[in-house]
Amino acid sequence: MTPFKLFEYATAVAGGVAELGVVLIVLALGSLAAIAYFKKPE
Repeated sequence: MTPFKLFEYATAVAGGVAELGVVLIVLALGSLAAIAYFKKPE
């Protein structure tokens, strides 16, 4: 495996992890917003 291929692979993995992190953050914020909305005091 050439260093370039390894770098390319690492970049792809990092990109996938970053995308997954963004998705998780968006889901977490959405859940918090929904909970806050449904649990708001009368």
